[in-house]
Parts: sequence; structure tokens; C-alpha cells
Amino acid sequence: MSATVAEILIDTLYQLGVRQIFGVVGDALNPLTDAIRRDKRIAWIGVRHEEGAALASFNNAAVGTSLGQANGIQALDRERQVVVAVGDGGFTMLLGEFMTSVEHGLPVKVVVFNNREWGLVHLEMEEAGLPAFAGSEFPNPDFAAFARSCGAQGYTVRTPEELDHGLQQLLETPGPAILDVFIDPDELPVMPHIKMEQIWRFGLAKVRESLIAMRGA
Repeated sequence: MSATVAEILIDTLYQLGVRQIFGVVGDALNPLTDAIRRDKRIAWIGVRHEEGAALASFNNAAVGTSLGQANGIQALDRERQVVVAVGDGGFTMLLGEFMTSVEHGLPVKVVVFNNREWGLVHLEMEEAGLPAFAGSEFPNPDFAAFARSCGAQGYTVRTPEELDHGLQQLLETPGPAILDVFIDPDELPVMPHIKMEQIWRFGLAKVRESLIAMRGA
């Protein structure tokens, strides 16, 4: 079986000496956090704040905070490379934080998991037996072009075969940079515990989505 984007990313980061990743779980990062859990070579250290937002999202975690945290960590130690792995939804919440990276010359590297949707929200709807609403999907800007418009460097990866080269370009860039990684929005994370009622509701949601698609609604 071919390796997933998340597995390739973990292997590359491990070879570069990464042993810990600080992050906020959820949404497009689900495949990454699941792969880290199964791989066990890199420790995932979950961080969160904005407790109200965390509770509002059913305690999954706040989103949109990782790049601001990364800027602070990089400012404290410019000799160590800070790499941000972030979902597209969370990244677009605070795009201005990347301009902060550029303004202060912080060489933060951003890997955007681009699945064009609120992945975890989408899954939560289906888990409840509801068809995913249109608002759970969204168009994205060209993140690589956005990086260049900020005066930094940006790269795009659309296939697993391009990932190694894309990561190499990203990590060899001297200043802040973004790697826009397209991932399959239909890929499901491996859940640690699955109940029969969840399977039933998920199947029901898929049937409803199919009926809606057939009606063209």
C-alpha cells in the first residue's frame, strides 16, 4: 500500500531530527495526528487556549492559533526551525499572522493541509446522521501565491510523489515560507473507538447526501 501524505511528512520530519510536534488537533489535521499516533516516533504535544472556542466546538479544540504560537516560539529561538502543520480552515482564520512572520523576519515554515473543507465539522455532522451542510466546504486562495504576495516564498504539492521535493524546497528556504499540500477531502481518520450507532448514523448521513445530490438540491 502506498504511503499517505501524512506518513511521508512524518518520516521526513523524523529524518530531519524532529521528535516533538506542538499543535491543536482537529479538522484537516486529523490524518496527521492519527498517523503520529500510529507511528510513535514523534510525540504529539497538544496545546490549546481560547477555552470558550474549544467548548463551542464540542471541546475538540480551538482553531486558528498555531501560526501565532509558532511566531512566538520562533522569536524566542531563531536558531531552531519551527514548522507549523495547520489545516486550511484554521490557517485562513488568521492569515495576517504570516505577515507578522515576514515583518519580523521569522523563518517559520507552514505546511497547509488543504482539503477545502472543515473536515472535522463535516465528519461531526455525518456522525450525527445529518448530511453535511454546504457551509462545511469552502474555496481557498492559492496559498503559495499568497506567500509570495507577502514577500516570502510559497510552494504547492498536489500529489504524494511531489511531497519530498516540496518539503525540501520549504525547509531550504531561508525565511518564512508556505507549502500548500492538497489532500483528499474524503479520507477519513482512523478513530480509536467506533460505536455501532456511529456507524449507523454515518451511513444514514451518506444516504441522505446521495439523495440530495440526486435531486440537485
